[in-house]
Amino acid sequence: MLRNFLVSSPDVFDHLERFGLSDTEAQIYHHLIHHQSQSVLRISRELRIPRTSIYDNSQKLLEKGLVERVFKGSTQRLKALPPLVLEDSLKKQQQTLKDLEGSYQFLKKALRPEPDPELEFTLTSLLGRDGVETVFRHSLESTSICLYDNLTLDQAMPFDYYKIWIKGVKQRQIALKIIAHSDTDTLIRAQKQIRLLNHFSLDQIKLIDPERLANRGIQLIYAGTTAYVYVKGEDARGIEIKNSVFAGHHQQLFDQLWQSAKPLYKALPDKP
Repeated sequence: MLRNFLVSSPDVFDHLERFGLSDTEAQIYHHLIHHQSQSVLRISRELRIPRTSIYDNSQKLLEKGLVERVFKGSTQRLKALPPLVLEDSLKKQQQTLKDLEGSYQFLKKALRPEPDPELEFTLTSLLGRDGVETVFRHSLESTSICLYDNLTLDQAMPFDYYKIWIKGVKQRQIALKIIAHSDTDTLIRAQKQIRLLNHFSLDQIKLIDPERLANRGIQLIYAGTTAYVYVKGEDARGIEIKNSVFAGHHQQLFDQLWQSAKPLYKALPDKP
């Protein structure tokens, strides 16, 4: 419905409607605020709104406490009251908002979606040989380590640090399994490591045909983490992917290869 052209403050209607007044209620109330008490008939004529509509909407204004009936002789008129009653409505809305905020905070804690372990992961890239050492150091915080060796470990990190790592594995009683290439270089290096460190058990290392080990680098699986070590020229890099499901898949693959891999002691020309 178009508002009457006599209305001087159209913004008032928008604010009144925020407190639940209809367009017609707002027009009637605004009109009465700026005029003395009037009859329904006169309001209808001046606002050009049907009398039945004026009557119905004035009843609602009476219920909301924004107008009152006054009597002059036998005539019944309507008179506007100050909008102080709207303060009660404001307080109720503020309380409702406060209650909703409390309900929201409760529901936020009570209705948390179950995390999807397949989608939640953390990827960390560690550069340089210090980064590689960080990967191996983190692995010492686990109870078991599975390692694919498709790279000369001496290339990935200094052999002195490798000795420290192996000793850490032994001291912390971490279960260690290594799958390496069954080539001559691997056998020579394995013998060197076992003789120097005296911390390896021969059944901790198994050999596999290079064609079956596609990884080009070192891969470690430990504590829900899959880590990779790469060396290219003088550049070394370690990458950690923390995701229990991802690590679990790689653990299953490792276990399958472990079952079919050849024990190291069977390939050595002589036992150290």
